[in-house]
Amino acid sequence: MEKEFDMMIEQNEEEYYVACVPNMREYHTHTKSFDQFMERIKNIIEVSREEQENKFKF
Repeated sequence: MEKEFDMMIEQNEEEYYVACVPNMREYHTHTKSFDQFMERIKNIIEVSREEQENKFKF
């Protein structure tokens, strides 16, 4: 099942990509490599979704 997420991406003065996913406030990441950055974001979303699924299991 695919789901869309909004995220805020910035590149700071030290050229790091910095992001947060507003619906997942406790998660954020940063790196200089955009490819690595995107991989980290995908992992963050996957982990968050798994945590949410486990939260509601009895």
